[in-house]
Amino acid sequence: MIRILVFLLLLLPPVLRAQDLYLWPAGNNIESFLDELSNNHIIRINSVIKPYSRAFIVSALEEAKLQSGRLNERQKKELDFYLAGYTVGSGSLSKTVDLLRNPLAIRIKAGGNSSSKHPVFSLTVVPLLTGAFSTNNHGVITKTEAGTGVYGNITSQIGYAVSISKGFQSEQLAGHLTNTLEEGQNWNPWSGGKGYYINWTGQLIYSWKWGSFGLVKDRYTWGNNYHGASIFTDKAPSFWHIRLHLKPAKWIEFTYIHARLESNVIDSIRTFVDGDGSKPYYLQKYLVANMLTVTPWKYLDISFGNSAVYGDKLQAVYFIPVLFYKSVDHTLYPEPGLTGGTNAQMFFDISSRQIRHLHLFLTLFIDELKMSRITNPREHNFLGWKGGLRLSDFPVKNLSFTAEGTRTLPLTYQHNVPITTFQSDGYNLGNYLRDNAQEIFLSLDYLPLRGLHFSLSFNYADRGDIYDYETVANPTELPVLKNIIWSSRVVTFLASYELSTNASVFISFENGVKTGNDIFNSPSFNGKTYTLTAGINVGW
Repeated sequence: MIRILVFLLLLLPPVLRAQDLYLWPAGNNIESFLDELSNNHIIRINSVIKPYSRAFIVSALEEAKLQSGRLNERQKKELDFYLAGYTVGSGSLSKTVDLLRNPLAIRIKAGGNSSSKHPVFSLTVVPLLTGAFSTNNHGVITKTEAGTGVYGNITSQIGYAVSISKGFQSEQLAGHLTNTLEEGQNWNPWSGGKGYYINWTGQLIYSWKWGSFGLVKDRYTWGNNYHGASIFTDKAPSFWHIRLHLKPAKWIEFTYIHARLESNVIDSIRTFVDGDGSKPYYLQKYLVANMLTVTPWKYLDISFGNSAVYGDKLQAVYFIPVLFYKSVDHTLYPEPGLTGGTNAQMFFDISSRQIRHLHLFLTLFIDELKMSRITNPREHNFLGWKGGLRLSDFPVKNLSFTAEGTRTLPLTYQHNVPITTFQSDGYNLGNYLRDNAQEIFLSLDYLPLRGLHFSLSFNYADRGDIYDYETVANPTELPVLKNIIWSSRVVTFLASYELSTNASVFISFENGVKTGNDIFNSPSFNGKTYTLTAGINVGW
């Protein structure tokens, strides 16, 4: 894959621009701020794929600066705050101590500036730290993660980023089945339920005026949402993928990825046993996906895409970014077996900010669709959808209201061939509730001062019976949410303050009631709980 990357880099046009490094911010504050500005018609963003690149964030902030006369006082201070943080480092050598920028970061820069035709090298070292302490009627829950991140550029067109951190938890907060937005990890258990994990990510990105191409190991999300994506989520541990992003005009945008997933499916032929025990060999598993967004009218984004999970070996045809991958399946795998075949998906997302202050969105995930089932009350297709709205700064300034609903039909994220399930390392790639589930999320957010954020939210979620694709007689006739085996009702109050563009502190109080099968909860959140949490996040 690295040879393919190098070859393609040589073919790309030598046009200068800032690097499209896709780094998750320490919090979602910058994403929320850009969303607010777009809802208010200050800037335009396409929010279907995240994280945003740093180049895009800077471009959006500079665009907002030209419209600063339309911002209220809090928004002006937010804008100056983020501009200072995301454009830091113009000197040849600097040690940044200003909390408005990246605390404790060290930046080295040489060879000119980002608009120069001469090579520019920069290196920024930042601490990565997460610390959270919770207490409720079950006991104390702790989570800590610490490490280091490095990012910068080698030339004016090639950017890089790498990070490594180690985390400790008093209990596993996000297992394969746990219904939480908490990120999943490669968990290493200790005695008493405790354990640790190691996270590492990396990027090498080549950018030009209207696009970028690179090799990435990180998470990403696809699909508009404010409480968990339904196309691709960031639940699974990070995995390798190549990423192509093109925006040749304001009205069109295209993204393509080709990823290597973790199958956890043992190849019994290649696995062997010696004196030290079994040496498992796992089957190879891959994901390919694309997303095209068109903007026919201002503030209206319509996105279409499809993906395919395939196994056993790399197929050259899946390196064609613009294909409809379902059509490839019947050519490559006329008789799918355990290690063959393709599990294909389609998706559709529409996002409208045409009414000032109001963001409306709808996402549809399609695993299998037959028109005859639509009119047949006994059958259903394998679908998932999410819809919602956010009202920003109306009728009260600095106040936003969010309402979002999700519903996923049985077996939507499953497949009858183990190697091609829609998951990596045992974690579902789609919505965190998985299939045969529904959710309603409501939230009020108030930002009285720069960096200070209050949020009051209510989350109502249900999970129906767990079905096994291989054992049910007719998958299309399974009852939808007929028998609720898990239910969650959670009210959360959150207060946070952003110390810098990459550091924030928070405190929250959660009143939750979770009933039914406890495999869907981490142990400290079973039943009725009152949980107080305080913590800090330091990152990119």
